Amino acid sequence: MAAYELAARILGHLEAHPGDGPDALAQALHYSKYHLQHAFAEAMGLPLSEYALRRRLTRAARLLTSTRAPILDIALACGYESLRRKLRPGGTAARRRHQPYRYHHDCRRPRLYRGPGLLA
Repeated sequence: MAAYELAARILGHLEAHPGDGPDALAQALHYSKYHLQHAFAEAMGLPLSEYALRRRLTRAARLLTSTRAPILDIALACGYESLRRKLRPGGTAARRRHQPYRYHHDCRRPRLYRGPGLLA
């Protein structure tokens, strides 16, 4: 199976099961963990672990801004086991507290005009 076809299967599985780690992914797709990681990196240009981390953070950010669900429910829905340590893997978006993040990215609050072509 070509690396791109395997990467497509990996992406499909990660969308359906966001909490699965590399071992569960390898078992579900019947490949070795090593083979999956190398095929994904070859096809997508970034490591599988980096993609999974970014995907979880993106999903959590979207849920924070589009729902009023408690942060723990969002963390669990995105595959995090707890609020400790795993929500702070690095990067400014991950380190921002959820309440200011929700307010800053809330599409329902009015935006102020800040100059030609720029919205706050």
